[in-house]
Amino acid sequence: MATILLVDDMYTARSLLERVLRLVGRYEVIAVGSGEEAVQAAREAAPDLVVLDVMMSKLDGVATLQALRALGIACPVLAYTARSEQFPGEFVTHGFSAYLQKNGDLSSLLAMVRELLGKPVVTLSDDIPQNDPGTGASTAPGAADEDLQTKAVGGE
Repeated sequence: MATILLVDDMYTARSLLERVLRLVGRYEVIAVGSGEEAVQAAREAAPDLVVLDVMMSKLDGVATLQALRALGIACPVLAYTARSEQFPGEFVTHGFSAYLQKNGDLSSLLAMVRELLGKPVVTLSDDIPQNDPGTGASTAPGAADEDLQTKAVGGE
């Protein structure tokens, strides 16, 4: 089972993402609320993927990524940000593997996580058990592929 280090300073967002990644994605998730906590968590358990909020107080996402790389953490790191980027290549210059704009579409997050972990991409609706209606409430039903805000750094 892949281990994901989830870093977001907003408790509600972090809690929702942690639940979706655990239940729907079936990943082990280490969820922390700051860059400092991310560095400590990475020291204790080397993650397979880091999902990293960019805009955080104190140690922001870029500084956190630099600290993780200095520790020797070489796994893919997804910049998960509310910022709207006109130049996605900015993230590759900082060392991120990809970025995803926060937009409430959790199926795009799951797709990017699976892609970065080298697993087949499955939609959120494919993973949700039919008897668990509460789990899918946070996604936009019927979202078209072209509406996804997923942007791989260095790709199209």
